[in-house]
Amino acid sequence: MDAAKGAASVQPQVGQSTPLLLQMARSFALCVAGDTAQKRQYTDQALEALRAATREDYKDAVALQTDPDLASIRQEAAFQSVIDKVKSR
Repeated sequence: MDAAKGAASVQPQVGQSTPLLLQMARSFALCVAGDTAQKRQYTDQALEALRAATREDYKDAVALQTDPDLASIRQEAAFQSVIDKVKSR
């Protein structure tokens, strides 16, 4: 998928930028919905980017829970774990 290739290619330059990491999570999550052959890989990459984006002081759990681009990974236990961590801040 082009979105996954694009996200992967910019990953080294993203650093700890929360907005860019969230965009990477969205890109990989969109790929989950469109590609069953690499679904697990894209899911893992989306969740990894989401964890990195919310690692510090990110507090907007509602934005993550309602972002339509993240819908494909919302059922994952790791997604709920991120939400729980964000809500606890």
